Amino acid sequence: MKKTLFLLLIGVHAAFAAPSKVSGTSTGNVVHVESLSDLPSPYQGVIKLASNKLYKVHGLVNIGNNAINLNGAGLSGDDPGKDGFLGTVNGAILRSRDVDVYLDNLMVVCGTSETKGYDFVDMTGTKYLNLFAGCSVVDAPNIQGAGVGTITGFNVTCIVENYWKCRDGLKVTGQMEKFTSTLNYVTGITNGGVGIEFLANSVIKDIVIQTTYFVYSGETGIKINKGAIIDHGRLSLNLFRGVTNKLDGFDSFTPGWEMYQNGEGIQDSKGNGFIYLVDKAVPVSFKGITLYSKIPGQTKTLRNAKFLTDASNRFVFTGKRLAAFNVNAIVSAISQEENASFTLGILKNGKEVIEPGATVSGVGKGSGIQINLITQVELDKGDFIELCIKNNSSNTPVIISDMQFKISE
Repeated sequence: MKKTLFLLLIGVHAAFAAPSKVSGTSTGNVVHVESLSDLPSPYQGVIKLASNKLYKVHGLVNIGNNAINLNGAGLSGDDPGKDGFLGTVNGAILRSRDVDVYLDNLMVVCGTSETKGYDFVDMTGTKYLNLFAGCSVVDAPNIQGAGVGTITGFNVTCIVENYWKCRDGLKVTGQMEKFTSTLNYVTGITNGGVGIEFLANSVIKDIVIQTTYFVYSGETGIKINKGAIIDHGRLSLNLFRGVTNKLDGFDSFTPGWEMYQNGEGIQDSKGNGFIYLVDKAVPVSFKGITLYSKIPGQTKTLRNAKFLTDASNRFVFTGKRLAAFNVNAIVSAISQEENASFTLGILKNGKEVIEPGATVSGVGKGSGIQINLITQVELDKGDFIELCIKNNSSNTPVIISDMQFKISE
């Protein structure tokens, strides 16, 4: 009875007949490859695979100055340290255009300084690229190749448990829904190379890079070029060992990015800010009893992570997801009337008062007071908060002598 091997890929469900032989044979949809002669004949330097086949590679196959057009076929090996292709072509050894890509347990060896591992392109935005466990791109001994290669487009790119030992790393560009790198090891980067680089015309909705190791001296870990548009990104539990410039073009507080536990030099993405009042005698007028007025005067910003201050006494949230924040404020003031009562509060988006406020009462004329406010507020992208005060007994102004305003995630 014929047995069938089912492979469930990301976005692809493929069935291949299980092999009954190994050496240089083709059984059903599986083609076993031990030498160049087991592949389709090259045409103008390109070996075009059959789209409905899974090519099982046994040993390191030298394809010389040829490239392989995947054409929708799958490529797989058994031993990721031995099974794969050695090439000396100018450009990428493995290539594809507007098809799904599936590789696992497959090594690609770059044999010249002009040779790189991959050039995978999907301009349709509907295809899936899967570089699964055991895939690697390495430079041949005493050779500095052109790098891991380039990925352009695709709906989803999933790179899991790969090993790259090249002069330069992976380049990512084009429009993409999701890019994921997990449990990968990047080493050998030198001469200005970058581990993972998102080029200027990248437009990517979601990026997740986690538990990936960048181990090399100097150079750059992850780079986002000016002009690239990233909606949301997350870095977590990555390791940078010896890398001089871990991140280039973005940081822990770039809007849309969340970073946690990436080691020394990369802060966790916890928003926080601190501003204080520069002026020391600021009068606050009130339009009516129990109506809040924003505290005016010149403020100075000491810290502004995930926030901007486009006006005095204001924090504008630049993050892209709803988050809860602790707010701590201290205001010193001088009462202009007897038996006064004042409440310090937070005004959200210029209209919504965040409860609770903090109140002091029974204040004599000319007396100095201090009001401490501790509260919480939820902020979404573009929301802003300001510190405000109200007179609970009259419209008589109050003089603000000091203000400290702090927010933290």
